[in-house]
Amino acid sequence: MAITSHDAPAPKGFKREWRKILERQAAIYRRLPEDLTAELEEHMVWFIRKVDWKWHSAIIQKEEHKVCMAAQACVLILRRSREDYSAFRSVEFFAKDLSPVGKPDAAGDANGVRVRAGWYWTEEGMEDGVDNYNLAIHEFAHIIDQKHGRADALPEFKDRGLKRAWKHFAKHEFADLRKRWESETGTRVVREYGATNMAEFFACGTVAFFERSEELKLCRPKLYNWFKKIYGLDPAAWPARVSFADLHTARYLGQPVVQDHERVQREKENREEEERRERLQEEREKAR
Repeated sequence: MAITSHDAPAPKGFKREWRKILERQAAIYRRLPEDLTAELEEHMVWFIRKVDWKWHSAIIQKEEHKVCMAAQACVLILRRSREDYSAFRSVEFFAKDLSPVGKPDAAGDANGVRVRAGWYWTEEGMEDGVDNYNLAIHEFAHIIDQKHGRADALPEFKDRGLKRAWKHFAKHEFADLRKRWESETGTRVVREYGATNMAEFFACGTVAFFERSEELKLCRPKLYNWFKKIYGLDPAAWPARVSFADLHTARYLGQPVVQDHERVQREKENREEEERRERLQEEREKAR
């Protein structure tokens, strides 16, 4: 879980203080198994050097912006390829949202070659880790989807047969998601915004895969298994969420991280109870 010591070797070009930034601000970094964390840090060095970073007038330029954005973008390619970002060029930061460019209702956007993000929402999305909202992961899922210029929920597949199977499955899964949101029945583990179109289905589904892993696996197991194939990862098997305070205390005492198992269990039980009620409601709707 994360890097067990700040003194552990770091990839060339990776600053040790970046670990402190990520442990404090990025829940997914604290949750990553240690072998994946080491690989992530190596990708981050490449990513930070590759990207043209821009800050707009209302936001003060900070290194943590680059570090946090790079970490979350690179989680998506840990078991894929840097080629996913071959056409991608720049990240633009705004203080809160995209109001300065005429999009006041947008926290961020992506067009294949660049990501624009309000830091307020980027920070809020990465700190919690289980609220099913992560602006950085959402926008970089769009970048992966748009590698060839189309936003159609068709990321790169090495196997054409697998790509055709995913396309067929995603079409029907998206239709089912829309129907469930329209009828307000069944699982809502993929946010309602994911029912807007195929591109948002892929981006919101990706966020659910990383932030609500166990719930997605329980409620939509086929979708979870497809994202396992797409990203080559199994986040439901990763350690449960650990707070920065837990990690810091364990390091200070030189002890393994002790999770708040009671809190984790309560959260799990609450999610299962919510899903049980939704299934019950769905059954009642069908019986009418």
